[in-house]
Amino acid sequence: MLSLPIRFSPLIYTSVPGSGFGLQADQSIPVEAKEIFLNKIVNRHWDAYAPPEPGSSALYLYQISPEEHLFGWLYCDGQDDFGRTHVPYFLAYYYRGALNFQQMETILNYLQFGPETIPTSMEPMLAPNLWNYEPSRPGVRIPVAVREAVAVETTMGKLLDLYGPDKKIFGWQLETSLVKPIPELPALKTRLDNRRKMDQRMLFVILVLGVSIVTAAAASRLLSPKPPAHSPVQTQPVSTEKTVGTTQLTAADATTPRKR
Repeated sequence: MLSLPIRFSPLIYTSVPGSGFGLQADQSIPVEAKEIFLNKIVNRHWDAYAPPEPGSSALYLYQISPEEHLFGWLYCDGQDDFGRTHVPYFLAYYYRGALNFQQMETILNYLQFGPETIPTSMEPMLAPNLWNYEPSRPGVRIPVAVREAVAVETTMGKLLDLYGPDKKIFGWQLETSLVKPIPELPALKTRLDNRRKMDQRMLFVILVLGVSIVTAAAASRLLSPKPPAHSPVQTQPVSTEKTVGTTQLTAADATTPRKR
């Protein structure tokens, strides 16, 4: 399913004739979301002293919470009433509601195709059917690696902060943050701390036992009696008698011829 049966609320930040730069937005958008749009998107990605190249464009997707989302495009080809042509044009949409993985993928496709129309009034619009619309302005091609990273982070329940310029492979930025700490992490940290303390106590006990054993061995050697320095060697006389069966043969018998 490629269409989103939901409504988006528009926001536009650019140079307004007669009043300079300003924000136009749907009145239903919360004030906090407008401030986040200005601080986290406009001020971060547009530097008047070092602006992007004229004619360039970029996309962005910022999740305020699991149920508040800002996404849209930056076009660097606006013109103001002073004749300046290098003027930013931020076209964004605000959506309030949870997004599943399929709907997030559809928003990425929408950002890649480009906006269906340029809003003339700040009223909510129905999300376009991606099968049946011609974009009024070009979108920004999203690399496959970025799509895969978004899919992984979305599945893990993280909030996305995505920014990607056109024609720049290495200019993409994807930051994420946990919606809330994982419940298991504090308990796991406590278990690890307890295990570390137990290991330290066991190491201390082993060291004390080792020192005690070495000390006892040294004391035992000091208290044991020493053997005499030169002990006489006891020698036994060597007998010249040989016993064969029950007959005793002596040295005298060995020299006496036997009678036949």
